[in-house]
Amino acid sequence: STFVVTFSYVFTCLIRSGGDDPSRPVGYRFAVDCRRLIDPPIPTTYFGNCVFSAVKIPLMAGMFLGEDGFVAAARLISDSVERLDSGVAWKIPELLETYVNAPAESLFVSV
Repeated sequence: STFVVTFSYVFTCLIRSGGDDPSRPVGYRFAVDCRRLIDPPIPTTYFGNCVFSAVKIPLMAGMFLGEDGFVAAARLISDSVERLDSGVAWKIPELLETYVNAPAESLFVSV
């Protein structure tokens, strides 16, 4: 998708611009509109937010510094999009634990 290609490009460019330390922790996250993913579905008349954050951390910068860095990022981001399902609400505790346990020096790229 255009989202995966664009985000992968931005993600790898930001990692490369931060230096060449392959052991630097990095990660990404992106907002997901969950109104159609919740089971039972939220009514179409609902007026409000229902947003979840898809997260992949910790990763190492070295995965994205070489020639295949863009392809590696595109695969990971595409897999994150494909894994979104009706169970997103049940993953919130796991998401919070991921943030708490992330290394302090991590570079996060978010949209």
